[in-house]
Amino acid sequence: MRRWLFSGLTILGLGGCASNAMMPPSPAGVAGTAEARSQAAARAAQEAQQKLAATAVQRRAAEGQFCTSWRRALELARRDAIGCARMEADQQAACWTAVSQWAGEESRYFSALETLFGAGPYANSARKAGEFFDLTQSWASSCGNSLADCTAASQRATMDQRKDEVNRFCH
Repeated sequence: MRRWLFSGLTILGLGGCASNAMMPPSPAGVAGTAEARSQAAARAAQEAQQKLAATAVQRRAAEGQFCTSWRRALELARRDAIGCARMEADQQAACWTAVSQWAGEESRYFSALETLFGAGPYANSARKAGEFFDLTQSWASSCGNSLADCTAASQRATMDQRKDEVNRFCH
């Protein structure tokens, strides 16, 4: 008996689903759903426009500050490298480690600017600035081993090239 009852309920339940699927939606329900979707799409479009406008403002502000940020970071890198080189030998490793970590942060900053700029001369220069500081990070790590490693580091030529390219852009 139980088995039959369960089977009967299942059939009745499925029968209800089948009959609901066959009924056409009411015109009022369709119109209401369409209106709600239209309003949601309009809100999404407005939000997208606001985000694009905010991004454009951020991009313009970052473009206006790019060369100043580059020069400041380059001066800090130069000053810190000279400071580390002048330290006592037993203090140099910690100094170079700090410079390496800082250069890594600068690399991430300029790489993020490249993404913000999208394409064009600022994006290209931001990429090169990011590469410069990425190379500076590994260079500073090699300097922590010894000053001889620092002066012989293979990445110095590429670092100089990237620095010159960004400097030409920022003239």
